[in-house]
Amino acid sequence: MKLQAAVLSAECFEEAKKVKDALGREEVLKRIAAEEKAKHLEAIKELEEAKELLAKEALDRHKAENVASSVFSEKFKVLDSLFSSGKHCRRYSKEEIEVATDNFSESKKIGEGGYGKVYKCNLDHTPVAVKVLRQDRCDKKEEFIREVCVKILLFFFIA
Repeated sequence: MKLQAAVLSAECFEEAKKVKDALGREEVLKRIAAEEKAKHLEAIKELEEAKELLAKEALDRHKAENVASSVFSEKFKVLDSLFSSGKHCRRYSKEEIEVATDNFSESKKIGEGGYGKVYKCNLDHTPVAVKVLRQDRCDKKEEFIREVCVKILLFFFIA
């Protein structure tokens, strides 16, 4: 009986040691799980903050685009009214411009850009700059017209 009791006592001791080790591992795993959960919650919080920031930036960009569109629209209306009204602006023929620039004389040339040359002359007793689109840049005609319109608008708004 003593031998049986000693064997049972040893087995009980071994089982108690296994249970204690298992409980220790369980505590370690619970701590790791809690840390991972905290990291997960922090990541979710950061993601939500990033989403809010992105939404705010998108809204701000949309507002800025609307403002820019309105400004451009207003400037275009001003430019359109200037060109459509005979009181403020007049269209000149090619011949009138050739005469005013001495047939695009080098002595009248005041600059040259990506689209062509710029000449200084007088039209209706008013000093003007005439910008000429080069033939090889005709594919950029719309961009050229936008640039000229912007410069005209800047002139009218500054003057």
